[in-house]
Amino acid sequence: MAANYANVNAVWPDHAPAPSPQEALTGARKLVRLALTLGREGSLPQKYRGKFALTSGVRRCWTRNRTFYVNPDNTRGFHGWKGIVHDISHWAGRRLYRDYSPHDHRHAFIERTLAEHVVRNGWLDGKLKREPKPKPEIDRIALRAARIEARIKAWETKRRRAENALAALRKKQRYYRLAKASPVRAGPDQTGLG
Repeated sequence: MAANYANVNAVWPDHAPAPSPQEALTGARKLVRLALTLGREGSLPQKYRGKFALTSGVRRCWTRNRTFYVNPDNTRGFHGWKGIVHDISHWAGRRLYRDYSPHDHRHAFIERTLAEHVVRNGWLDGKLKREPKPKPEIDRIALRAARIEARIKAWETKRRRAENALAALRKKQRYYRLAKASPVRAGPDQTGLG
């Protein structure tokens, strides 16, 4: 086991920087996709269909309720990219191999492959960083005024419908008042003529 991890640890530089939250989420998505292609030869590649979210504190990078939680500032165990790669490799090992035992040669292979991917693609140098999108300026007064106009229009429509409904009901009310006040009219068959 120690020989396996000497190869894994040799990939990492001495002081690897911690990723930003945005970098950690983007990198975790890519690492999970890569890790799931490292199964047995001849097996079909798997896909992770859940969502990704940030977490903090002592929580590890792991799945809970179809959400893969990523912790860029793990305070337990490895930190930064090294911790993310380590946790994802454990998760992938359990998912890919039924007879998986932690820290065996398959886990070392997965972790080394992921670590080489991180270092080779320059993620430690910030290649995954993106400029934050500028938020569009919103004229809140105009937005609220438009909402008020829409509400007024909706209430006027409701008022018109209510007035029409009340007019129809008053017409029926007059009919039944008249029908109640007048004696029963004889129909054509009650006159004796027909």
